[in-house]
Amino acid sequence: MKKSELQQIIREEISKTLNEGAILKAIKPALTGEVKEAVEALEKLLQTTGAKLDYKAIANCVIDIIDAAKQEERDEYSDY
Repeated sequence: MKKSELQQIIREEISKTLNEGAILKAIKPALTGEVKEAVEALEKLLQTTGAKLDYKAIANCVIDIIDAAKQEERDEYSDY
């Protein structure tokens, strides 16, 4: 294996390691339970694309989705 090939593999692995959990880390307060698992699955799926991702923007989208779901749930219960 050439030195340049090895360096590229190392860079890719470091990049993966640094980005693991980046979405979850950007969401405060920390997620738990099934919501955390769903966001982890989303993050793993996005990482498989190999695209450069704006994890902060994605985290904000996830927060908006969670907030909207909570509001819908509150609205449902207030109808009764």
